[in-house]
Amino acid sequence: LGLFVTILLMFKIMNDRVNYSYQYIWRRSLLIFILSLIMGVATKISYNLFGLFLNYEIRLHALLGMFFVAVVGLVVYGYLALKSKLAEKIIGPKAFDFKRKLGIK
Repeated sequence: LGLFVTILLMFKIMNDRVNYSYQYIWRRSLLIFILSLIMGVATKISYNLFGLFLNYEIRLHALLGMFFVAVVGLVVYGYLALKSKLAEKIIGPKAFDFKRKLGIK
């Protein structure tokens, strides 16, 4: 509840000071939320798959598993952000360079 109130206040301040529309902010926030959910599902699946080969009670295996799951999350979110053009709207022209280097249309 407290986080929800904070988010609403942030939306109001952005609308007052930067003159963004609520609809624009809402759509961007919803897209980020959806991409985060997809990344969460992908990391959960990869965690379970790596768990078949790694024993997470062993410290080195836990470290390797954490690294591999983080890489999966980074790749999934990065690809989706570039493909949905969210990255272009957030980081600007550098996103075009990333997309060109990675061959993403």
